[in-house]
Order: sequence, then C-alpha cells, then structure tokens
Amino acid sequence: MLTIVVIADPIPSLLPAHDTSVALMEAAQRRGHRILVTTAAGLSVRDGRARARCQPLEVTPARLVDGRWLAPADWWRAGPAEDIVLDCADAVLMRTDPPVDDMYLRATYLLDYVDSRHTLLVNAPAGLREVNEKLFTLRFGELIPDTLISADLRELIFTVGEWGQAVLKPTDAMGGRGILLLRPGDLNLHSALEISTDGAAAR
Repeated sequence: MLTIVVIADPIPSLLPAHDTSVALMEAAQRRGHRILVTTAAGLSVRDGRARARCQPLEVTPARLVDGRWLAPADWWRAGPAEDIVLDCADAVLMRTDPPVDDMYLRATYLLDYVDSRHTLLVNAPAGLREVNEKLFTLRFGELIPDTLISADLRELIFTVGEWGQAVLKPTDAMGGRGILLLRPGDLNLHSALEISTDGAAAR
C-alpha cells in the first residue's frame, strides 16, 4: 500500500463527476492505497523538511449512467487531521487549480523541499513555475494560431480589428473561465478588455 498526498482545492469545492483530481483519488483507492488530502495553505517547512496538515480521505466513486458520470452528494469522508513530513509519503500530487497567484507559487517553493529520492512529486515544482499552461505553447509558434500576449488596450483593440475576431483567454485561469469571443465594433469590447486585464489595459 502506498501513501499518496493530494494537494488540491478544498474537497467540498471539487466536482466528483468532473474533476480529474477526484478520478485519480478513486483510482488510487481502488488499488488499496492510502489517500491524504491537503491544500496549498496546509503546506509548511520546518527544520528544512516540507510538511503538510492532511486528512485521510475515502471517496465514493462516481457511476456512469446513460453516458454521464453521477456521484452522490456525500461522496467523500475525511478523517481527523494529522501533520506529516512529505518525505514520508510515497507520492505527492500537486493538483491545485490556477490562478497562479502568490499562494500557488509559495506552495511550489515549499514543495522544493520534498526529497525526490524518497518521494515521487507530480509535477515537479520547478516545472509548474516554468511551464505555464497558457504561455508554454509560445515555444511552438509554428503549431499554434496567431497569438498575442498583451495588456495594452490599443494593441489589443487593433489586433481584434486586424484579425476580424479573437478568442481571449486569461493566462492564469482554467476550466474555460474568463474566455471571451472578441469582435471589432462590439460596444462592450473596451470594457471586456479592461475587466479581463484587471484594469491594466486602461492604464
């Protein structure tokens, strides 16, 4: 039996019939492994060793019914919290969703102190910092559509006009959040760009 620590968003916020983190926990449980869950806020470093405030978790697997995954409302049961040294776990899965904010980055720095000789860390903290899921594709310009990364309002509006339409995707979001179809002449274009860039485009 392996001990697997899953760093995720708070369990009540997960969608058991949708989130891959839940599917991974289901698969691990089915194989008889011990699952411990924590959040980015539950991580710490003491005496040079990465630690986490964890809870053991049992999940009720979702069922496929008429082509749709369904899960009961009480799909998880958590045990009492315990402090563990992450080097004592067999694997640590970093599954916290973006935004890649201060809390997320701080978690990756703390996970740098997990000894990879003893514990499988998925994904490597340095890799999470280096390979932004939206920006990494810029390294493969020949394989992606025309792309602009900018917070300059004039440049954004000019590019939407030049392309005829554009799909806006925030660089720090996930799961389709904040995606907009932009068209020249749209009365809401300026406002949409200001909101999507947290006002940076207007400054």
